[in-house]
Amino acid sequence: MILENLRKEHKKARHIVYAYRFGNTAGKSDDKEPSGTAGLPLYNLLEKNNLDNSLLAVVRYFGGTKLGAGPLARAYNKAGSLAIKK
Repeated sequence: MILENLRKEHKKARHIVYAYRFGNTAGKSDDKEPSGTAGLPLYNLLEKNNLDNSLLAVVRYFGGTKLGAGPLARAYNKAGSLAIKK
């Protein structure tokens, strides 16, 4: 339901990537980003910060510049880290 609401709220967003951990259930999605560049960095942040019963999502609008895999993964990692700090 949370992801559906994000998609409704951000209709022009290109990607909504996420990772979650709820007890024995965990998952992640790159939402059409290159494999391993979006959901995995967010999932690693959940593990690193020992966050359970958590969903970490990042909404991305395309700004006209393709970042490449490395910079893209770093951008998602930074966005996720900032969200966790808040």
